[in-house]
Amino acid sequence: MASLLSAVPVTVVETHDDPADAVLFPEEEAVVANAVAKRRNEFTTVPGTARGPL
Repeated sequence: MASLLSAVPVTVVETHDDPADAVLFPEEEAVVANAVAKRRNEFTTVPGTARGPL
């Protein structure tokens, strides 16, 4: 397992703000359709941040 982890590059991103330009895919939007704004922002931050390095 250690050799596999050393062969795969890892990117770490830390954020303390909800990015204003982050958008959700339609499937993700459906998950938080009835959520309050704070929860929607939190939910949107994760995929938005994860897609950055991709």
